[in-house]
Amino acid sequence: MSPEKAELCGLIASDGGLGIYWKYSEERGYYQSSYKSYFSSSDQELIETFSHLVEEVYHETPRVYEDKEGFDAYVYDRKVYFDLADIGAKTGPFEFRVPREHLDEEGKRKYLRGFFSGDGEAYREAHGYVIEFESTCKEGIEEIHETLEDLGFHPHPIHPRDYDEENWHRNYRFTIPSAEHIKFIEEIGSDKPSHQEVFEEIKKYREGIRQYKLREHEERKSRKYEDE
Repeated sequence: MSPEKAELCGLIASDGGLGIYWKYSEERGYYQSSYKSYFSSSDQELIETFSHLVEEVYHETPRVYEDKEGFDAYVYDRKVYFDLADIGAKTGPFEFRVPREHLDEEGKRKYLRGFFSGDGEAYREAHGYVIEFESTCKEGIEEIHETLEDLGFHPHPIHPRDYDEENWHRNYRFTIPSAEHIKFIEEIGSDKPSHQEVFEEIKKYREGIRQYKLREHEERKSRKYEDE
């Protein structure tokens, strides 16, 4: 699988879907099936990424619609639908699987980039920064976890979040260790602007820690030299 197709599948697994619907044809006098592959986001930049990837992989231009909640991009094409369905890009409502058998290392990185762009979180908290994966699909998030391990990451264990009034479904989440934040930013990254802003903060924060430790090391060497 090409890197572009891998990232496209990751995006669809996060906030996209595949669907078949029926439309009545006045001209023909019967219902016709229509196939759609789509992605939804409040970030126009992610919609542009989705559209670009679809054009690269399938030579199709998605139709983009905007409402007060954000943007929706649709591809109405039977071949695109069945190709993505065969891969398992989306196996049902809120369900997906990672096509690891079709992904080399670069493909895995791109798939994770697509998924994280849609369903990942990067934010600052009291004691530092958090890079977090989250999904309602337990099997899918387990495969995301395993795919990160394939690439040499050591993600923290998966934890479920309890039901609440806003989320009628259970979510599953895990975080990336802070020691691997720079590795994640450099190897996986994200197309989401708010993620990229936090990534820049993390890089400055980690560089500040590195410089502080370097100064401490130099001061210890200097004191040792003076004592001698």
